Amino acid sequence: MRSAKKNTHATLNARTKSADAGPVTCDELHRDLANFLQLVSEAWSALLAEYGGVLYETTILPHPPNPPKGATYLAALVGFSGEGLRGNLSLYLPAELAGACHLSPTLEAPVSDVLLLDWVAELANQLAGRVKRKLLLRSDVRLSLGSPGAISGQSLLVGSRRLEHAPCLTLGTSHGQAFLLLEFDMDPELRVLAEDSPEATLPGAEGGMLML
Repeated sequence: MRSAKKNTHATLNARTKSADAGPVTCDELHRDLANFLQLVSEAWSALLAEYGGVLYETTILPHPPNPPKGATYLAALVGFSGEGLRGNLSLYLPAELAGACHLSPTLEAPVSDVLLLDWVAELANQLAGRVKRKLLLRSDVRLSLGSPGAISGQSLLVGSRRLEHAPCLTLGTSHGQAFLLLEFDMDPELRVLAEDSPEATLPGAEGGMLML
């Protein structure tokens, strides 16, 4: 799903360089870039909602905000690459949110730090898989995913910061504010639809297994 067009990503790039820039709206962005960010936002919100998070509005910022002082965050990064699109996504969760979303909330003993780190890495992996699946339904891109890695701390900065776009999606939850930093290069000729294409089919849809 490609069409010839000029690179019109200058709006996001210019605002990314400004430390005082406010939230970015999808109306300000190139259509296919905005559709990609909306796709990621939908996948992220659905993932956290599935594990019990009470969600509020997602905001797209041109740069990551400073986490609250003294707050412990857990972060995980997953790289992705495909024809016309490559980069990585970094997921930042407050420790409280990571614990609340853990698969075993009924355990009598507190979840260990090691298990929480593994869990955040798994969430990032699941998010990347959801993005990959949505792109199969809305574009020609078939992503390959890397293995996730995770760290924890009070002052975290994950990612290369060397790619063309680096917007940050913030999501309010009942257990603190979560962040998703996207760093990516996108072919200006790549087309991403706003909704699933009715003609699109997933590999393995006829009874097989879709490997993400």
